[in-house]
Amino acid sequence: MVATLPFAEASTLFQQLDLSTAWDGEANRGTVQADVSMYVCPVHMDWNGRDAIGFTTYIGIAGLGADAGDLPNDHPRAGFFGYTRQVTRRDIADGLGNTIAVMETMADNGPWAAGGWPTLRWVDGNESDFVGAGQPFGARHKTDTFFRSNPVVANAAFADSSVRTLPSAVDATVFRALVTIAGAEQVRTDF
Repeated sequence: MVATLPFAEASTLFQQLDLSTAWDGEANRGTVQADVSMYVCPVHMDWNGRDAIGFTTYIGIAGLGADAGDLPNDHPRAGFFGYTRQVTRRDIADGLGNTIAVMETMADNGPWAAGGWPTLRWVDGNESDFVGAGQPFGARHKTDTFFRSNPVVANAAFADSSVRTLPSAVDATVFRALVTIAGAEQVRTDF
């Protein structure tokens, strides 16, 4: 997420970071505690009034499997983000509108500057439930539930710049296909 700061209208924050030292080192301590509004869902119920600083509710999707962040771009399990890979439009063979880049989560959240698990996640291809209470992705968003339910849903930013809400009932096969860039799966649009 540090590398995306200039694109999140936080260029000044990016320039204040000492990239030659650890994210939580003394030189960066004050800077990494800053809240970056684009890294947090503004209506997230667990965000309001929290004590944590420098927190994120969004993470980059690395693909399928624990080694997904290290896979090459053309690997069928590779996702939009990796530890060292750089993805171009040509690399997204599954289609920009069929590829999740960023997903909302309330599981194991952490600082936006930390890197690793707090900001980049792989998806366990053996799971069948991905969005919901106690699942890897999703959150409750409504504060007024007097006459309505308050289901857990997950906001997802796709590679085509669209943002869609995925319900807890998202089909597992479709979800697994959406988190890869070159898996060559057929994706139903009724997820």
